[in-house]
Amino acid sequence: MARERAKLTAIGFHDLRHYFISYCVMSGIDFMTIAKWAGHQDGGILIGESYGHLADDHAKTQARRLRFGPGCA
Repeated sequence: MARERAKLTAIGFHDLRHYFISYCVMSGIDFMTIAKWAGHQDGGILIGESYGHLADDHAKTQARRLRFGPGCA
């Protein structure tokens, strides 16, 4: 009903589910929590395997967060 009211006839439930999960991952929410929200019972394994194709800008931002050396933990 919401999709029809928003005039989004070409977007289905699974499209919106994929969008939500992708943005949860890119927001830094841990895979176990996302899996629980999505109804998965694998502890986040499917989330990690299926959503590893995130936006390039997100991947670059995450790479800039990486630190090596003393005091990085």
